[in-house]
Amino acid sequence: MDKKIENLICNSVEVLREELIRAVSETVRIPSVNPLYEGPLEESENGETLVNAYMESIMKSIGLFTDVWAEAEGRNNLVGIYKGDGNGKSLLFNGHVDVVPPGNHNQWQEPPFSGTIKNGSIWGRGAVDMKGGNAAILFTLKALLMNNLKPKGDVLIHSVVGEETKSNLLGTTACLKKGYTAYAAIVAEPTCGDNHFILIRLLQVFLK
Repeated sequence: MDKKIENLICNSVEVLREELIRAVSETVRIPSVNPLYEGPLEESENGETLVNAYMESIMKSIGLFTDVWAEAEGRNNLVGIYKGDGNGKSLLFNGHVDVVPPGNHNQWQEPPFSGTIKNGSIWGRGAVDMKGGNAAILFTLKALLMNNLKPKGDVLIHSVVGEETKSNLLGTTACLKKGYTAYAAIVAEPTCGDNHFILIRLLQVFLK
């Protein structure tokens, strides 16, 4: 890819940095503990649905078609779709919104659902696994589209419930059964602190 275009994309990600950080922080503040874990009700009830409502607002703001449905009451899945021009391969991103229980709150340096921004990090359950990855997906696509760099194939984004325990059938499997598939898929589980730059590299392939 042309170096000027690469720099343009990276610069756009920097422009979106504060918005991206805010999105991660605000979704961390929504407790979305997988309800199949035993724990306080306030840490699990409808949390996945509330996170996906927030994510849907971002998807719609960048022009994605969205589909929201639940396989189990109070546990909404979300799929966002960007329609390409039909001249390229489709690409699917997958991420989950449920988190594991925080355990003893007293053992946290910051409250587990605070979304505190401190010392260059976002603190809270799910910041890494994987609300940060989910936001990176969306803002990578936003960075491309704001520069009129439109993927030639469809881009689908799964934002699912039930990854952490015993309920994959309600999330990712349900999306696939509903027909939300693609030529290739990327799961944005945490691997390092530069997920958004890695995703840019991957999306570049599908711009060609």
